[in-house]
Amino acid sequence: GCPDGTLVSTFINSATSPDPYPERGRHRIEFAVGVFDADRKILEDNATSINNKLSYQPALKHDGTLPTSGNLFGFSSASSVISAIEAEQNGLLIRLYNTGGTEDTCGFVFDSDIDNVSFSDNSERAVDRNASVSKNTFEFSIAPYSLLNVTVKTK
Repeated sequence: GCPDGTLVSTFINSATSPDPYPERGRHRIEFAVGVFDADRKILEDNATSINNKLSYQPALKHDGTLPTSGNLFGFSSASSVISAIEAEQNGLLIRLYNTGGTEDTCGFVFDSDIDNVSFSDNSERAVDRNASVSKNTFEFSIAPYSLLNVTVKTK
């Protein structure tokens, strides 16, 4: 935005990277405009829900004992958001970051009991961090404007 309150944006479609001619040809560009509170977490949550909807990988039809729907885990936080989830051996790697200027407490609830929680930086080097673990839940704090990987192994 500009100091006088106007909003300026440039839309360039690039099919390949690098695209030597991004401004040529006909392009179909979809965009949305929304009005939200000036809260970075609210903005990120709304932008993610519009642009990066969760997808699933279907399997062939088979009989099974699990219910047809359920939750992998629950997440609560005042200013942090999840940016990626990756399957790890016997667990999940969850990447999140704090959008706010103050320390934030993040909480997770899993359907099964937690065996181990570990933390790493963006290069997946171990980070010393305390987590309060109780059966299928855990909490920890994250510094302002920081990124953290959380690896969770369940029983």
